[in-house]
Amino acid sequence: MLPLSAAALPGLFLVAMTPEAPRDTVMLAIERDGNHVQLQLIGESPVTQQVRYEMAFKGQSTSHHRGNATLDAGQRHILSTMRMSVDGRWCVKVTVEEGGGRRYELSGGECWKGD
Repeated sequence: MLPLSAAALPGLFLVAMTPEAPRDTVMLAIERDGNHVQLQLIGESPVTQQVRYEMAFKGQSTSHHRGNATLDAGQRHILSTMRMSVDGRWCVKVTVEEGGGRRYELSGGECWKGD
């Protein structure tokens, strides 16, 4: 069998993933309809665990939300839903801390330094 090369298969890109690479337990879903943006913070974990989160949503006004929840293994949870009217630039930032101490940030929109 001949090895495959990028030259032999134009347009095909292979991405290697390591099994150690952690998958985010919390995801941010964004829907925009005209001047309205809806955010959903969704949690899904392969193991039961506690998560904490803080959201800041800036548009025509600013909204903050924080919470914590227990995610049951294999179950999808809607942790938070936020809606806002926007006229131009908007930004959402979410800080998440998982039960094992892993921290990460999710963002969407047009975030600038200082948002």
